[in-house]
Parts: sequence; C-alpha cells; structure tokens
Amino acid sequence: MLMPLEFKKKKDNKTLAFIKRYWPYLSLALFLLVLFLLLSPYLFRNWTEYPEALRAEIAWRNFQASFQTACREGCLAQRQSYASIWRPYYQKNPALALDHFSAVFADGPEELQAALIKIMAADSQDGSLPPLLASVIADSKASAENKRLIVTFFPDAFQDEAWQEQLRAMIADESLSLSERIYAVELLASFPNTANFKALTALILKDTDEDLLFAAIRSLSNWPEAEFSWSEGEIEVLGDLIKRSPKGQARWRRLWIVNSLTKKYPDKTRTLLSSLASDESLDAISRGLAAEALLSDFNINIKTPVPAAQDWQEFYETL
Repeated sequence: MLMPLEFKKKKDNKTLAFIKRYWPYLSLALFLLVLFLLLSPYLFRNWTEYPEALRAEIAWRNFQASFQTACREGCLAQRQSYASIWRPYYQKNPALALDHFSAVFADGPEELQAALIKIMAADSQDGSLPPLLASVIADSKASAENKRLIVTFFPDAFQDEAWQEQLRAMIADESLSLSERIYAVELLASFPNTANFKALTALILKDTDEDLLFAAIRSLSNWPEAEFSWSEGEIEVLGDLIKRSPKGQARWRRLWIVNSLTKKYPDKTRTLLSSLASDESLDAISRGLAAEALLSDFNINIKTPVPAAQDWQEFYETL
C-alpha cells in the first residue's frame, strides 16, 4: 500500500529570519548610519570652517579661556589667532561686541580687560573714545591701571585742560583718600606738560605718603627729562629731604632723581652728591649710591662704607 508523500517544510534562512525578527531596529540603525555619513563632513571638520557667527563665538570663548591661566609664547600666538577670527565679526556686529565686552569689564580678569582696551584702540578708526570705555573711566570700581591704559591709548579724548586741572586739584587735595589721589596721578601720567610736571614735583618736594610719592616718581620717570626744568632751590630741597627722611624707599628714590639730573645740572648735583656721600649720618646704601654717581659722572672718588648683605637685601626688596 502506498504511503502518502510527506514534504519537509523548508526552514527559513537564519539571516533572513534575523532580519524579519529585528527589522524595526535594523531599519532605525540603517537610518542613523546614513544620517551620520551625511553629517560627518560637518561634524568632523575644523571649527574654523563653521559659519562666521559660530566661528566667531567659539574663537571668542577660547580667547577668554586663555586668560584663566598663565600664558606662554604658544598661548600668546593662539590668542592672536583667536582675536583675528572674532574681531572682524564683532566689528560688523557692535551690539554683540558690546554685550560680550561689557560682561568682561563688569566681572572679568584684569589682564583680559587690558587686552580689550588695546584691541579697541587698534580698531578705532578716528581715535575717539568708545562709550564703553568712557563708562569704565567713570566707574569708581574699575582698576586704576586699566584707566591709565585708556588714557594712554586714547589721549585725544583727555586733552581738555579743564579735565587736567581737575586732576591736578585732586592730587593736591589732602582731604581726598589716598587711592583717589594716586588714581589722579596715574591718569595725569599720560600728559607730560609743565603744569602737570609742577603738580607731580610738588609731591616729591615735601613729606608725602610713600605710595603717592612713588606714583609721582614713576610718572615722571616716563617723561622726557630734557623738556622740564628743576630749579637750584628744588634740588636743594631734594637734598634736605634725602637727609631728613629715614633709610628706605623714599630716600633712595629721591636720590635716584638727583642722580638722573647730573648731566643737566652738573654743578649743583656734584656739590649735593659729595655732601651726601660724605654724610656719616646716612645709611651705607645711600652714601654708596651717591659715591657711585660721583665716580661715573664726575670721576670723583669718595670712599664710603661697604653695605652689609642685609642692607643690600633690604634695598632690593624695596625696588
């Protein structure tokens, strides 16, 4: 008796079975892969090839971040490259630049603020003072150093004689706080003229707080000596103050002024320096400095006590 034929059911291919089972997930994976391949040229290209707005924002953030740590030569070069990217864009979009720069001057590193002042000066077409920096000058909380930079890089904005007269009055007003008077000296430092010279020498030729005195001497040291004159009487007052003041910075810095005047006033300074080098009541450093100036400028040799190592240490610590 014939048995009915039995046909074995053909089994599905394993790969096909896997695809049928997981086709929704595989379809999603394939879609994501295609999307990734399409976007990869944009995702992995250098950020400097991004659209201008995004490129400028990234460069600005990197520029800011570089001021959070100490910066060496390589870092300085990077800063310049970052600035070269964001500066053109911010020049075309001043409102955006104002937002970013205002935030820096409100609560940013002082070094970054100084860098922006220099950049804004370089970008100024007519040398006029940007309104933002005018507000910094008027801000009592802004650093005196940054205000001095603003005055230095935008001198035409501060040539008004009435403004300078106000600063000279602040310098002479002993009722003002010391910080206000020093601030006025630092602003005036960018304007060497006879009236301002007299305002600063007035501080040097009397007993003045050391910090204020040093600010005045620092300002004068950057001015052309040939354009300003000291009278013989003023040089005598300098000598009296050197003898009367205690050993330390005030005496040594006034002595430095006398040393700097030897070529212009040889007769008066030679006599004064000889007196100082021979004065046994003065410290060894002061006598030695006077004797050194006599030897180098007048070929006069006066033997003075040799300062001890501790004396030199004290001297160098005050520089």
